[in-house]
Amino acid sequence: MRYDSVVADTPHPQHLAAYELAGFLLAHGLWYIADNAPVLPMGAYISPDRRGIVRFTDNLWEPAISQARRWFGSNRGKAEVAALLSDGRAWFSGGAQDALIVDIAVYGKGPAGSIALPYLQANGRFVVQRPAINPAPSLVEHAEALGTAFARGLRGHHSGNQVFERARAAVA
Repeated sequence: MRYDSVVADTPHPQHLAAYELAGFLLAHGLWYIADNAPVLPMGAYISPDRRGIVRFTDNLWEPAISQARRWFGSNRGKAEVAALLSDGRAWFSGGAQDALIVDIAVYGKGPAGSIALPYLQANGRFVVQRPAINPAPSLVEHAEALGTAFARGLRGHHSGNQVFERARAAVA
């Protein structure tokens, strides 16, 4: 992947790639939740010669998330960008809610931000709210472009995007 020509008022292409990857990974997580399957921590990465998804499948959640965080922080695979998905709780204006949370990194450039997607699963209904996109402070001015890249990644996971669209429609 080449990142040669960058216009000053647009985010670096690696940041766009990272947010697109985060959208794809979040859609992958939605696919699990919609099937009432547990969402174990997952990581996704793009390196110069490959891309992939890593699942952290310890039988207990705490060791799995610890293993996932170590993987994300170490970048032993020499990835250019990575995303780490976990199922947890995040704070929104109405208080703490269940959410899929994606941490995003562009290695060599520091943290890129996070995305939290609040969801509700009760009485046979699965509903998601609007995702909260939280770019790193140095990227706030590019929030719209990063959000567009995230949406592109979400749409890129056909099954997960279908779950997202159905769950968003359930809000109305």
